[in-house]
Amino acid sequence: MRAYSKLRYAALYLLSMSVMGVLAPAGAAVPEREAARLQDELSPVGAVRAAGQLRQAEVPRRSKRGLSDLADEFEEIVDPPTRVGAWPDLADTAQLRSEAPLFAITAATLNRYRDYLTASHFALLQTNPNTFFMNVYPSRRTVRWPEAIERATIANATRCTLEGTDTPVGCRLGFPFPIPQSGAEVIWNHKLRWRGDAISQINSQLVVRPDGNHSITRLAEDFVFDYANLANPGRLDRERRSIYRYLSRVLSPPRIAGHAVLIHERSGVGSYGRMAWQYRPGDPRQRRAPEAAFDQVYEGADGLQFFDQIDVFNGALERYDWTLVGRREIFVPYNAVLLDDASSRPEEIVHPTHLNPKVLRYELHRVWVVEATLRPGQRHAIRKRRFYVDEDSWTILCVDMLDNYGDAYQFQEAHIVYEPQMQRPRLVANVIYNRESTRYLVSGLRLDGPPVDAPAFAPGHFEPATLVSRGSAATAKR
Repeated sequence: MRAYSKLRYAALYLLSMSVMGVLAPAGAAVPEREAARLQDELSPVGAVRAAGQLRQAEVPRRSKRGLSDLADEFEEIVDPPTRVGAWPDLADTAQLRSEAPLFAITAATLNRYRDYLTASHFALLQTNPNTFFMNVYPSRRTVRWPEAIERATIANATRCTLEGTDTPVGCRLGFPFPIPQSGAEVIWNHKLRWRGDAISQINSQLVVRPDGNHSITRLAEDFVFDYANLANPGRLDRERRSIYRYLSRVLSPPRIAGHAVLIHERSGVGSYGRMAWQYRPGDPRQRRAPEAAFDQVYEGADGLQFFDQIDVFNGALERYDWTLVGRREIFVPYNAVLLDDASSRPEEIVHPTHLNPKVLRYELHRVWVVEATLRPGQRHAIRKRRFYVDEDSWTILCVDMLDNYGDAYQFQEAHIVYEPQMQRPRLVANVIYNRESTRYLVSGLRLDGPPVDAPAFAPGHFEPATLVSRGSAATAKR
């Protein structure tokens, strides 16, 4: 009987570890036959090549709670006068700038297009009927990738697996899971997308108050990408875990200038995962910063942005259960050339309660929908997230968020442009709307000019020992 009890206890322990993701079975790589689709019906990174099909079926009336609890009754949904095009679309920047909107979605017409809207876009239109609208342009699938990324992605399809939620194994350079089998795999594609080998930029964050007035925080940010790196391709397995290194220094306002954060982003959780340090002016040395993750508030964001909302989502997945809902066609921010052109002139971008809709471009695209629900016993200010991830760029474009009371909490939008000379999409603005306070945050604006690609960083630039000098230098530059 005692032996049976011990065996039963061991089984329950292993089951609990599996539920927590510690001993969860690895996500299997797809078989060769499935991977062959990446050279046929799918693009090399897993997007459906074919154009979208206009639906003919009538959508029944319905009422749902939670993320979709936005209207009990709505009109018959109609197909929009546009559709997702075939991949690739070779439209250039000049063509995009010259295009006129096909139509606008307004508070008066939003019910007609409800099935093509995120829950938060529906709410934004509904609560700002006189000021917000969505200009819909032709769908342009402009995103393409360097050949090395595509080749590596095809190879990853049959060799890359995911242990638990946070340990990719057998991955090299490209997207790890072009034919995803789980929600976590979709998010890893976002986390490991190629953004350039190294970047240096000044990130201007705007906190916009309900009356439209705003404050600006300027951060000097440096990245070296250790995994998605064309010059020195990286690998991820149980021994090699480095994804990127990131150094941030606050340049202004003066009250927080000199605050510096250094992150060594790695796969895995606990001691295997992220390592972080911070320096605050007045401290004699840098300190470890294990709190620089999850829902710790980011410096200069006035409480509107958590650490794991930088780049829309980053960091460990371990606190959530991840569900792959499937593909869906919706209106998303895309090819944001007008917003990019205006990104050095904030007065043209910010309006009370939302961005200026005249500089925003929305298109119909296919996205992967992933839901993340906070695990029992875990802590986070955001209880549930619904991610909308572009199939061509693997960029998270929109996120609906609920708080721990089940109420609509925040809405996140990522506006991207494609850079043909670099063969990559670039994040123009990461926007976080607070539904309760009607304040919002815009980060990523280039008030100080465009980012510098592949800068030559000095030896030790990303080492903790140099963090104090980096923070002090930022204070001197303010």
